[in-house]
Amino acid sequence: MVCHFIYISKNFYIESVQSILHYRDNSSIVVNSSGKNVYVVWEEYNGTDYDVYFAKSTDRGRSFSTDIKVYDDLEGVDQRYPVIATDSSGQKIYIVWQQKDSSDLESDWDLYLASSGDAGMIFTSHIIPIDDEGDQIPWNQTNPVIDFRSSDNIYLAWCDDRDDPAIYFASSSNGGDDFAGSVLVVDNAITEAPSYPSLKVTSGGNIYIAWNAGSKGNHHIFLEISIDGGLTFESYQPQIDGGTSDATKPSLDVRGSGKVGEPDEDEDENVNVCIAWQNLADGDEDIYFDKSIDFGATFGVDVQVNEDSVTPQPQKNPSLAIDNSGDIYIVWHDQRNSEYGDQGDIYLAQSTDKGNSFNTNILMNDDAGTATQNMPSIVLDVNGKHVNICWTDYRNGTADIYFVKNTVITVSKSLEIDCDDGGTVILDDVASELYGAEVEIPTGALEADTTITIGEVDNPPDLPEGGFGVPIHLGPSGLTFDEPVTVTVPYDPSDSPGDTIEVYYYDTTIDAWTNEGITFVSIDRVAHTVTFTTTHFSIFGFGSSFLGGGGGAIAAIGGGGSGCFIATAAYGTPMSEEVGVLSEFRDRYLLTNSFGKRFVSLYYKLSPPVADYISERGNLKSIVRTLLKPFIWFSKLVIG
Repeated sequence: MVCHFIYISKNFYIESVQSILHYRDNSSIVVNSSGKNVYVVWEEYNGTDYDVYFAKSTDRGRSFSTDIKVYDDLEGVDQRYPVIATDSSGQKIYIVWQQKDSSDLESDWDLYLASSGDAGMIFTSHIIPIDDEGDQIPWNQTNPVIDFRSSDNIYLAWCDDRDDPAIYFASSSNGGDDFAGSVLVVDNAITEAPSYPSLKVTSGGNIYIAWNAGSKGNHHIFLEISIDGGLTFESYQPQIDGGTSDATKPSLDVRGSGKVGEPDEDEDENVNVCIAWQNLADGDEDIYFDKSIDFGATFGVDVQVNEDSVTPQPQKNPSLAIDNSGDIYIVWHDQRNSEYGDQGDIYLAQSTDKGNSFNTNILMNDDAGTATQNMPSIVLDVNGKHVNICWTDYRNGTADIYFVKNTVITVSKSLEIDCDDGGTVILDDVASELYGAEVEIPTGALEADTTITIGEVDNPPDLPEGGFGVPIHLGPSGLTFDEPVTVTVPYDPSDSPGDTIEVYYYDTTIDAWTNEGITFVSIDRVAHTVTFTTTHFSIFGFGSSFLGGGGGAIAAIGGGGSGCFIATAAYGTPMSEEVGVLSEFRDRYLLTNSFGKRFVSLYYKLSPPVADYISERGNLKSIVRTLLKPFIWFSKLVIG
């Protein structure tokens, strides 16, 4: 049993060997079937022209290789809007982009293909011979999209102005050495200026292409489907979006491989075709979604994905993915925090009810400033466990590419506990790193019979300084108890915990580790276990510090879970009255609103090194206590 999406890990900067002044944008991401190999491609402006770069990770995104230039062209040649596809093994990689000699005013945009058969070690590149079927007039091919089905079958769609603005399609059965003649999907005859194609191919060979085009005074979302390998395309529903507003930039994904017009035989009313887009109505842009349960023959009711702010702010550039269980993930650029000076963030929403509704939107970027994040791209592994997202990020003063993935919980043990009798759950899988972990539920702790789970954590949030051992997830996450439960967790002796042991849980409301409600922490250095009591379930992690120096930040949130690092360092203990007053003010007046949560999150990120510095200097402690007095007086006044 797997909990697909729990928390988001720390953002990862995909470093470039190029100049820091380079501008990186329009990234695209894919993974192999296991999710272990992560490939990212982007365009990079060097002050003269644009080039396409590639980087890869072979450890699920924990680290990335040095980036490489995919195609070494002449100066003045622009390579824009790259997209990437890979096979299930991750050995074969295909990258497509649009290219033009900007120094030649008569040149046009052509499509180029780079391919690798060795997981991105070496790429070979060439122009895709689908330009204008022998006509010497320079037509433009732009905004390519790509998908890969099996063996060497590659599928492309793009915008083309050889006659009127149109969407074209072509495929190759030999790894891109040559392509079958391009097929017109839609032209300017019925809709105006079709653009922003999105392409998906099912395992059964059905081809889906979505795009937006002008119609009836606005832009709308359209879909064409081919059931004959791309020889012909057909529209089953004239318009996907159901409104009269302006709908653009669709993102498409398809699950399963069934016949158009027929629902899944294996699952009742399960979604199999999904489209998200940005929707402009009454001056406000939002992210909307629609679905089909019969492989694109009909669609349902449009659903707004984002939670709008009190003052509506723009949400743009959605990217969508659907997993094998039918859960749906959408990321987008969001300006809901612009009232605080933020220029745009990356948000994610997940639907676990077949697209009927979406859960609370989750902020992806973890920067503390107001920099812009834009142009997200999302991909899942074949099982939908690992959610991988990349985007353009300006937090360092220029445009960089950042990456993040989710924390995955794999439930290793579950047991239903009777609320009247209580009971003990023991992880008895000897192959687990948490073998022997134990949760003791006392009588009266539960209000109803509940299945208790113990799970392993893949890609956990970074532990605080001094972290050791293996994080553990106890579920159901968020469950609270009327009486404290006792938890015992093993650790590897080679981790060498320090003199002082702390237990933390990860609080998603402030994106930080804290230990509110955790008491009676003890360590058995012979059995190599940590035992503690808690009144709620979440992800738990462990930290330690050594007596006689260092580790002040760790001790700062121990004892009662105050989380007031600097005050604890100044007063020497988290149990002091002054720390308690500040903690109560935080809990009542900061953690109860979005601005306060952002402030606390920023404080947790910046204050630990300051607290360490204070804790080691007695004279400085006295000065800090004096400086804190007005804040403590004000907090007492407010909380009464």
